Amino acid sequence: MADPVSDPRVTREDLIDAGLEGDRPFLPGTARAALAHRDFRILFVGMFGSQVGTWMQNVLLGAYAFELTHSETYVAVLFWAQLGPMLLLAPLGGLLADSLDRRWLLFWTQAGQLGFSVALGLVALDAHPSRSLVFACVLGVGISNAVGAASVSSVLPTMVPAADLPGAVSLQSAQLNLSRVIGPVIGALMYTQ
Repeated sequence: MADPVSDPRVTREDLIDAGLEGDRPFLPGTARAALAHRDFRILFVGMFGSQVGTWMQNVLLGAYAFELTHSETYVAVLFWAQLGPMLLLAPLGGLLADSLDRRWLLFWTQAGQLGFSVALGLVALDAHPSRSLVFACVLGVGISNAVGAASVSSVLPTMVPAADLPGAVSLQSAQLNLSRVIGPVIGALMYTQ
């Protein structure tokens, strides 16, 4: 790691502030520098929780669908409803992220995912849940996820300065991959209980 005193990316003001506060300045472009921005921290934690939940749902969905119907076809249809919209609607999500306020698009698509997931949970509580309602809820989650996916990447430059963007992108990639490991593990543990 470069020495902050001799690093040209660290301003004199950063060094003075660090000296007065008794800490070392974060090097621009690092993960620590990205986490110094409040809005990015909120996005990072929120998206991590959302992604873990999505991957938990991906694991539990197949088991639940088969338990509900004993039909491999219904399992496949539900997985298509969850993941198929990403293939079909991701370009639309990118177009919307370019033409609308990205933060609001991200907020509403995440709210949609949450709402449809809660609705799915309520439908699943019924002793004889409607297969059509289960499908509709899963499709709603899939569409919300597909439309909002592009806004996650496109909102990062509005939350951190350009110098800290590499750290923000690396953290966002790390949380996405970590959630792909943690979510299925938690989902499998929940299913076995």
